[in-house]
Parts: sequence; C-alpha cells; structure tokens
Amino acid sequence: MKKVLKIFLKLLLVTFLVLVVTLTIFWFRGASEREDALQVEIVNIAISTKADGTYYGYYEGGVNGYRENSVEIIIENGHIVSINNIINKELKSEEFLDELYALVIDNQSLEIDMITGATLTSIAYLKSIEIALNSESIE
Repeated sequence: MKKVLKIFLKLLLVTFLVLVVTLTIFWFRGASEREDALQVEIVNIAISTKADGTYYGYYEGGVNGYRENSVEIIIENGHIVSINNIINKELKSEEFLDELYALVIDNQSLEIDMITGATLTSIAYLKSIEIALNSESIE
C-alpha cells in the first residue's frame, strides 16, 4: 500500500510541475502580447483631406497575431461614412465593433476614448483604420 501511495504522490508532483511550467509559458507569452499591444501608436489622420473612396487596412495583430483584423472604410465628402470589418481573428462581437466604429465615425477622428475592458483590442482595430486611411483609395 505504501508503494502505491508513493507512486501516486510522485505522479501528482510531476503533474503539478508540468501544470506550473505550462501556465508560466502561457503567462509570459500573453505578457509579451500585452506589452507589444501597449506599444502600438495610433496616429490621427486628417480625414477631411482624404479623397472620396474606399480604403482598406490590415493590422497583423501583434507578436502572436491575437488581434489580427482588417477593415474597409468608405469616405464621402471628406467624412468617414462607414467602417466595415473584414477580418476579425479575435472574434469580437458585432456590438463591440459597432460601438468602436461609431466612436470613430461620430468623432471623425482616431482620437477616441477606448472601450472599457477592451483597450488593447480597441488599439488593434484603430491601427487597422489608421493603416487604411494612410493607404490609397481603390476607387
């Protein structure tokens, strides 16, 4: 009986150590993603100077690609009239995207308050909008 108990305790210890190592690896991987996302700079674009047309922007989503996304932006008369999501790797809800895009459209600016609880994701989506606005219109 003591031999079975020793084997059980050894297996329990090994399982615990594997779990600790695995969690540590995932924690550090996530930490580097968060640090990378916090370093992303969003540069405001003078939207009123953009020609009418459709613009596409793609952001690779950071070091691990967690927040990969792309957007289509339509500008008419120097104003953003719509922002459409094309790629949404993080699978954020339509409500989140609608709220974020409405803030940009209402303010006609990338300088907006981030959505509470989704700061890093908001930054990633704003980055793809910035990239789109810095590209050439396809129309």
